[in-house]
Order: sequence, then structure tokens, then C-alpha cells
Amino acid sequence: PYGLDCREQAPVWAMFVGAMESRPWSLTSSGPLVLAVVAMLRLALAQAPTELRQLSSPLATHVVAMDFPHEANCFTEGLFLNGTDLDVFESCGLTGRSYIRRYNLKDGTTRQRGDVPSDIFGEGLVVLGPKLFLLTYQKRQVLEYDAVSLTMVKRHPFPYGEGWGLTTDGCDLLATTGSSFIYTLRLDADGVLQLLRKVEVMDGSTVVRNLNELEYVTPKLWVNQWYTNTIWRVDPLTGKCELKLDIGSIYSWNGGATPNGIAYSSHFHEELLIVTGKLWTKMFALN
Repeated sequence: PYGLDCREQAPVWAMFVGAMESRPWSLTSSGPLVLAVVAMLRLALAQAPTELRQLSSPLATHVVAMDFPHEANCFTEGLFLNGTDLDVFESCGLTGRSYIRRYNLKDGTTRQRGDVPSDIFGEGLVVLGPKLFLLTYQKRQVLEYDAVSLTMVKRHPFPYGEGWGLTTDGCDLLATTGSSFIYTLRLDADGVLQLLRKVEVMDGSTVVRNLNELEYVTPKLWVNQWYTNTIWRVDPLTGKCELKLDIGSIYSWNGGATPNGIAYSSHFHEELLIVTGKLWTKMFALN
């Protein structure tokens, strides 16, 4: 439900699942009637027009409410807003040139900078409690930092492919790999990241690949699709695309300067998403 964080959503989801599991009927126990109904529904779906069977997401409209400065030499990989001070945390990529930066949203003033090892191409970035997590592009690792000092303290294995985007629902990490999957990871009692699940993102019957930077806005995800102007709103439990946002009109880009970077904070505005791109000179708040 909207307005509930992940800890509050968990018992609601568990209650729903429990109710489904305790229902007084099932396909295997209710006999021919239920099976006949299912068969009829399948037949109706098979005979339905293609448009009904392959519904794609509606296109959302948007208005640029305001814009902010963005560091033009930052190859943006991760972006989020944190706290009532409206600090922006951003990871800038490329091997030998990656770094983490904390800065003021309104004027772009740098408040803090964190180093990334020179052999690392930094990718998605997110804070979870006192920890800051940075995905790596091809090292198959997640780097853990102290969120206050921006000092690296640990490395976690990430054996799921290349690291691209990273966000959190307040309990778990959600990661993309440039594929069509979103991976949900949780720290266990020993502080080790464990895979909880992965879901494939679909727009109707079409697989959506090249998933990149993403942002969790309760209870949905907003996800950049690499080398396009498209941002998808995705259900993190099912992978279903629900809405499509085309931001091609807000900034003229070419080459590798693709749109990438989505941030949200209710402390900033409840109805605005902040978006930017690699090497862009501006960030935009979209209504």
C-alpha cells in the first residue's frame, strides 16, 4: 500500500498470502467445475485480440517544475536524495575516474567526496541505515561504505552479472544488471548480502531489457532503460510495467550521455521526481 514502508508492508503481504493459502478451494480439490472455468478463461484469452493480450503501459505526461545544476563531468551511475537537508548523493562512473559525491541540491555545492578504488568502475549507489552501498560494473562486487565518513569498510560478492543500478525499499537492496531482471538482496545476521528473489520486467508481453538506475517510491520502482529516454514505473514484486515516461524533451543528449539517475524524497516534494543523465549540466524536477 502507498504510504507504508517495507517493514509495514511485510505483515500486510504475509496476511494476504496466508489468506490465499488457507482458501477453501484449489484447482486440485474442487473438481471439474473449477477446471472447466479455467479452461474457458484460457480459451477466451487465446481468442482475444492481440491488443488485449499484450497491453503495453500507458504513457505518462510530465511538466518540468524546476531545474538544478549538475556536475557536467559526472558520468552519473547512482543518485538519491537523503534527509531533510536535501543532500544529493551521486556516484560518478568510469574506471579510474569513479567517485562518490554529496552535495547541496539547490546550488550544487560539494559537501563531501568519497574515493573509489582506481580499478573500479562505480555504478549504482544507495544508503541503508548507517551503510552506503556502491555497485561495481564488472568486478562482481558491492562495496560497502560508512555513510557518514564515506570510507569503504567491506566488499560483498555480487555474482549475478554486471552491476548497473541500485536502490532500497528501506529493508532490502534492489539491483539491476543491464538485463531484464531486478534482484532483491538482504543483509543476513552475519552482514552478508543474500539473494531473496529476482523478477523479470515485462511491458505487457514484451521483455524490457537494459534496466539501469532505479528509485524506489513506495510501493513502486522507477527504472531508467539504458540508451533510451524511457523511465518505467514497475511493480517490484511482479516485474510488471505500469507506466512509461518519456523524458526526451527535457534535455538534448548524444553518444554516451544517456539519461540516467532518478531521485525522490517526500522532504523535497511529494509529487516530484528528480532526473538527470550522464554528463548532463542540469537535473530536472518532474511533476
